Amino acid sequence: MRRLLRDNGLSITMFGLFFVFVAAQSIMGFLDYNSTEKEHGQPPVGYLQYLGSGDFVEAVFENWESEFLQMGLYVLLTAVLFQRGSAESKDPEAQHPDDAGYGEDMGADVPWPVHKGGWTLKLYEYSLSIALLALFVFSFVLHAIGGASAYSQEQLEHGAPPVSVLG
Repeated sequence: MRRLLRDNGLSITMFGLFFVFVAAQSIMGFLDYNSTEKEHGQPPVGYLQYLGSGDFVEAVFENWESEFLQMGLYVLLTAVLFQRGSAESKDPEAQHPDDAGYGEDMGADVPWPVHKGGWTLKLYEYSLSIALLALFVFSFVLHAIGGASAYSQEQLEHGAPPVSVLG
């Protein structure tokens, strides 16, 4: 057990914090949502019903959207821009071992896309940026879906027709 915690401490801690913060956000959102419902003369909803609401989906993915956009841009920009004194930046005037390219002396511990080369290598080289920007797009879409659902619910409560995601 001790080895499991030592070898996976970062993942365990990050997933633990993730669940704590999403739970805290959901509880606070639930309380706020029911408070607003009460102000509008509507009956309160249950916690599980709130978790399936557009209000909750919109709130969660709005946060994720901004975070993934920031991280995706940070990764892309640190690859092409320089900041003297930053640990994330390589000195553009100095030769760096990573810039030497891929030669014949690749060891066995080199990932298979490096050995294969071509488009798989390019995909591998940009995989972090691609993953973060794909997560941004995913969050953007779910934020839009949740927002449309929440807005439609408000429209229905005021006797107006609901809207679609594109509307």
